[in-house]
This record gives sequence, C-alpha cells and structure tokens, in this order.
Amino acid sequence: MDKHIKQEVFRQVQKCMMSLAGGSGHLASYSILSSTFKITGIEKIEGNLRKYSFEVQGYRESEFTVYDDAHPSETEHLSGSIVLDKDLQRARDEKGRVMLEPWTCSD
Repeated sequence: MDKHIKQEVFRQVQKCMMSLAGGSGHLASYSILSSTFKITGIEKIEGNLRKYSFEVQGYRESEFTVYDDAHPSETEHLSGSIVLDKDLQRARDEKGRVMLEPWTCSD
C-alpha cells in the first residue's frame, strides 16, 4: 500500500471522526490513533470513486461525558468505510452527506 494513500485516507477519516452527529443531533467525536490505522480493503465503485474500508483505535469524546482520574477514557476498536474520489477527497451522496459508514459526519 502506498504510504501517501494511507496517510491521506487517515487524514480524511480523522476529519470526519472529529465531527460526528447522532440521530438526535447530539455531537460526539473520536480521536483516532494513526499508529493503529489500517486500510482493510479498497473497492472501486462508480466513476472515479473508491470505498476504503478501515480499522483503527480511538477515544470517544462527548459533550455529555466527563473523563477524569476516576473515569479514564479507553480506546475503542472502530471499523468502517469512507468513499473518496480520485484526488482522495471526501465524496458525497445525492443528499450532500459525506459517505462515511456507519457514522454520520456533521461536516
């Protein structure tokens, strides 16, 4: 795997994971660890789009959760996919949403 592609896919996923929105409008995010990022598959889809499947460890952050010494944050295993164009920029669906699964990006 080309190192540049891996870095760029990570960067795009990271941008999305920093601004997630839940069904109720609740904002949350994940700080993902680049050292754990793996691309597990690449699927060519329509036109110049590719779906990159990935796995990564990340820390969940929420406006409703307070982490302290008594309640430390722990990493979670995350897996999903993102669709990028030929320039490794985020693709959007017909409704203008970033194609990140299984999350909804508020960007």
